[in-house]
Amino acid sequence: MSPNGSGLSPWALQRDPLAIKRAVAVHTGCHGDLAEEDLAPCLRSKSLAALLDVRLNQPRFLPGFAPFVDGAVLSHRLAAAATAASVSHSTAGLLTGNKEVPGNELGDFPERDLLFGLTSTESYLDLNAQDLEFGFNETRRDRILRTFVRNSYYFHLNEIFSTLKNEYTNWECAVQGPLSYRDSTLESGTREKSRQ
Repeated sequence: MSPNGSGLSPWALQRDPLAIKRAVAVHTGCHGDLAEEDLAPCLRSKSLAALLDVRLNQPRFLPGFAPFVDGAVLSHRLAAAATAASVSHSTAGLLTGNKEVPGNELGDFPERDLLFGLTSTESYLDLNAQDLEFGFNETRRDRILRTFVRNSYYFHLNEIFSTLKNEYTNWECAVQGPLSYRDSTLESGTREKSRQ
C-alpha cells in the first residue's frame, strides 16, 4: 500500500538507514555490531510500548522509518537511478510495466499488487496548531517552502523554490493574508509530495 504517492519517490527513501538502526538500538537497548548484525531478534523481545517509544530526530519533511536500498527488496539499480540527474519522478512505468515509460527504472514491481491512496490533507501534519488556526505571513511561508525544497531535492533548488512559490500563490487575490499563505502552503505540500 502506498498512501499519497510512491514509496520509491526520492523524498520517501531513507538516505541513512544505519543512523536509524543506531537510534533504534540506543532507544531499545539492542546493541551489537550494528553494521553487520540483524536487530530483529532483539526487537521481537521488546514490548510494543518500548517500540512505539522510539523517537527519531529527522530533518523536517524527510521520513524516519522508510524504505531503503538494501539490494534485496530495493535493488542497487534503484540507488543509481535515483541519484542520476535524468531520473524522472513519474510512476507511470511502475504502474503499467512498460519498460519505455519513465519511472520503470526505479524497480521491478509491475507483477506485484499495489494499492495507491491519495489524501488532500497530508501536509496538515507538517504545520503546528497555531499555524493551522491563524495562518502565517509570507516570510514564514518562504521558510517552510525552502526547508521542503532543501530536504527533498538535490539539484536546482532555487528554481524549484521559485516555481513552487509562483505556482501556489493565489494571483486572483489582490491582498494575501495569513490564511491565504497557509492554504497555499498546505496545497503545495500535499501536491508536491504526490507528484514525486
